[in-house]
Formats: sequence, C-alpha cells, structure tokens
Amino acid sequence: MLDHMFQFSLINQIILLSTGEPTIDIGIANMYVQGLILLVSVIMVAIFSSAQASLISVNRVRINYLAGQGHKAAGTVNRVLSRHEKFFAAILLTENAFIIFAS
Repeated sequence: MLDHMFQFSLINQIILLSTGEPTIDIGIANMYVQGLILLVSVIMVAIFSSAQASLISVNRVRINYLAGQGHKAAGTVNRVLSRHEKFFAAILLTENAFIIFAS
C-alpha cells in the first residue's frame, strides 16, 4: 500500500513539473534575490577568470624590468607570480564557489 502511494505521489509530481506549474510558490522577492545572486556570481566568475588569464599571459621579462625600475604594480605582479601555485589555487577555489552559487 505504501509503495503504491509513493508511486502515485511521484507520478503527481512529474505531471506538475511537466505542465510547467510551479510546485512551490517562491514569491517575487525571492526571485529577485536569486536573480541578484546569479548576476553577482556570473560577474565574479568573469573577474576571476580574467585575472587568471591576464597573469598567465603576462610578459615576465618586462615585469622584472619594470619591478627593477621601481614600479609598485610590477613588483606586486612579480610577488604574485613568484607564488603562482597559491594564487591559481585561490582563483580556482573562488571561481568554483561562485559557479556553485550561480547554480
């Protein structure tokens, strides 16, 4: 009897989902919050991906030269590139976190 009730409940859920009717009323405010979380997550993934791509493609010889000339930004990039394993691990971790938030 219990197995038959479970099958009936499952069939009702499938019918509700296939008709396009929501099974849970999430409300309009909740939809805005979810949309905002999605938008922020996608923007953050784009920022972290571009940071990763820019540091992979940087010209190390030019950065070393500029750091030797006293440019602060080049010195910072040089320090980050000297510990690139930690930087890329942090980038991948945060990208994955934001991808999970987006889904």
